[in-house]
Amino acid sequence: MTSTPKNTLPYIAASQAQKHVTHNDALRMLDTLVQLTVLQDDLASPPAAPQNGDSYILPAAASGEWAGQDQAIAVYEENAWTYYTPKAGWCVWVEDLNSAQVFNGTEWVSQFATFEFQNIDQIGINTTADVTNRLAVSSDATLLTHAGSGHQMKINKAGTTDTASMLFQTAWSGRAEMGTVGGDNFSIKVSDDGSAFQDGLVIDQATGAVSFPSGVSGRIEQKNTGNSVFIGPNTGMSDDLSGNRNVFIGEDAGRSNTTGDYSVAIGRRALYYNTTGVSNVAMGKNTMLNNISGSSNSAFGAFASHNNTTGNNNTSFGTSALYANTIGSYNTALGASALRYTTTGADNEDYSNCVGLGKQSRVSGSNQVQLGDSSTTTYAFGAVQDRSDRRDKADIRDSKLGLGFLKLLRPVDYRLDMRDDYYDLIETVDEDSGEVINSKIVKIEKDGSRKRKRYHHGFIAQEVKEAIEKSGLDFGGYQDHSIGGGEDVLSLGYQELIAPMVRAIQQLSEEIDALKAKAAH
Repeated sequence: MTSTPKNTLPYIAASQAQKHVTHNDALRMLDTLVQLTVLQDDLASPPAAPQNGDSYILPAAASGEWAGQDQAIAVYEENAWTYYTPKAGWCVWVEDLNSAQVFNGTEWVSQFATFEFQNIDQIGINTTADVTNRLAVSSDATLLTHAGSGHQMKINKAGTTDTASMLFQTAWSGRAEMGTVGGDNFSIKVSDDGSAFQDGLVIDQATGAVSFPSGVSGRIEQKNTGNSVFIGPNTGMSDDLSGNRNVFIGEDAGRSNTTGDYSVAIGRRALYYNTTGVSNVAMGKNTMLNNISGSSNSAFGAFASHNNTTGNNNTSFGTSALYANTIGSYNTALGASALRYTTTGADNEDYSNCVGLGKQSRVSGSNQVQLGDSSTTTYAFGAVQDRSDRRDKADIRDSKLGLGFLKLLRPVDYRLDMRDDYYDLIETVDEDSGEVINSKIVKIEKDGSRKRKRYHHGFIAQEVKEAIEKSGLDFGGYQDHSIGGGEDVLSLGYQELIAPMVRAIQQLSEEIDALKAKAAH
């Protein structure tokens, strides 16, 4: 054997002449192959001015002097190129790549390409991985970035009741967790001891609805709503967000509002159709539902001011109070269905400047005050006084109504048989919820069945009208409500009879004094 079996280094033969030549050849080979380095691995032809000791890995299809030496190590030694055929496992450092290459028996490859990174059991970066934490990283930060577009991190679990989450710890004790824990709803929960966790936020997997199981503390501030607050499905969905400063709470509350501002709607479909009306307050289901541009209205109670569209400055308090009003303004209705109907049972749609106090209080025209319904008696501790200041009167004269007018009147006794009593309230009730979803009053035949028992004392308005016509004098206590757009109702102001009665007493006193004087002579 004349050379070593592994790297073919020449042996010095026994009794060999010029032993130094063989020895130097072996040293030169060792100098090249031990701690092997090359300048490049992709130069296809020899450089123009190589230096002794320059080494290269020859690529496939090398040319010039290197032709036919593919994958060999070329070393420039003593002004000539020497070639070394690599064996599998040789390692070389490539200076221009700043990396190591390994010959695999066929070609040179990156040293790291020889490692298989699939199905690695554990990886610990700057720390130690274990059977639970198979990937462990100890670092100031961990960067995951895109490869040209987006980037998505996935956490997958086997089944619904398993956990896919991120756990945040302090001193290895859990303090916050977010993900799908024990179900498929997304939740964020916290803990102060690492064992008992409280749900702070839960998002339903099916509906996307957000809930706060532990409640909400502190201030809730909504952004980009034009300084408005919208809470509930479809609430304020048409608002132009131009700084309207509205508060809408409840499903569909203020749904159609566009530019209307400074309004409050609380309750399902409250102020639903309002678009430009301003400074309204609607509290209760379907309250002011049909309002469009009416402003400065206040409605409290389910269906209160339900049909109002353009009426302004109305106040309704009670279920269905002022329900049917559409364009009337400056009304005040207090009580269930107050001012909902007129005295004839029709919807009160357009009367203005009326006050209705009490359940189903009804008026016959604008500019009226109604206390209660037909079954109500009004009580007061003090007298109800009329303003009688000279400064508030004009064309003052001695009353022309006196004994002659009173003699035309017929005082009568009577039992009340009010037309208002011959209406029945019909309600439509939802079979499932038991809730009243609609109501109306229906006129029935006036047959005397609802006549009152006690006798009362007064006058008949129609007869007072006849007395007015016979006397040729007007009596301000008589009122026909149909004049001026009201309904077919006649009323008397009994207080207006006081002055004619006083005048009649004075006339009788004068006659008595005259008779006394005549008798004395």
